[in-house]
Amino acid sequence: MTPVELTLILHDLLRKKGIRDKSRIIYTYPAPGVFGIKQANDLFTEMFKERGIEIVSNYVVDYVENNTLVSQSGEKIKFDLLLGVPPHKGADVLSGLEIADRRNWIDVDKYTLNVKGYDNVYAIGDATSLPISKSGSVAHFESGPVAENIVHDILGTSGKVLYDGSVFCFCVGGIGTSSYIRYNYDYVLPVITPTTTIWWMKLMYNRMYWSLTARAVI
Repeated sequence: MTPVELTLILHDLLRKKGIRDKSRIIYTYPAPGVFGIKQANDLFTEMFKERGIEIVSNYVVDYVENNTLVSQSGEKIKFDLLLGVPPHKGADVLSGLEIADRRNWIDVDKYTLNVKGYDNVYAIGDATSLPISKSGSVAHFESGPVAENIVHDILGTSGKVLYDGSVFCFCVGGIGTSSYIRYNYDYVLPVITPTTTIWWMKLMYNRMYWSLTARAVI
């Protein structure tokens, strides 16, 4: 679940309890806006404004002390409840290895997913340094080309199957509604306003994934 989704759900929970008007929700983000994909950022920024959720952009947290969030520029925000995301980095087991950068991400070719400097080694999913979503769908879309390329390597056949940067993820718009984001290296599909129909699609797919997709039935 992304911070945007959690924030919208929190808004709905407080509203259901009848205390939303007594609460103040502040959303901080280390870059401009509230989300890294422009189409989604535009939609969620408008949703935040409609719900009275305050946005503090370009806010890079330095430390937390005495119920106060302090940014690297010295800006302070007091809170009663902090829902924070720790710094994102690669696995500790990769620390110090030549294939990993300073944050323990593995540097790969964005299309072949070969580890840089190794023609017969691949990395997918959260392990890579690719500047795209760290969602499960990324590993799913990457696995196909990598599997085929491993077969080519074993058989000694030429050609590479390329990963196009495909990402798909549902984006909850609060309790009972959802949208989705679909994009690759070259384009981003329009991000539609969250609906109850997509919410039910999300719930159904959550159940179907482990019984169909994960078992390679489809």
